[in-house]
Amino acid sequence: MGHVVKTPAGTFRANWRDASGRQKAKTFPTRRQAAAFLAETETAIARRVRRPARRTSAVREVRGTVAGVPQR
Repeated sequence: MGHVVKTPAGTFRANWRDASGRQKAKTFPTRRQAAAFLAETETAIARRVRRPARRTSAVREVRGTVAGVPQR
């Protein structure tokens, strides 16, 4: 289970542990946004669904191109 705390800067930080047990945190301007993100994240962890962090070159290589140039 995670929790939301108010930072000294006036923003709100969502704290949780990922599937491997590492502590994670993300900051939001409102408590509502932090709580919504935390609920979504905890549900994904419980269902063992992994959201991709960002698109990488490995994804492009699987598709057969690197930086828009077809592979031979």
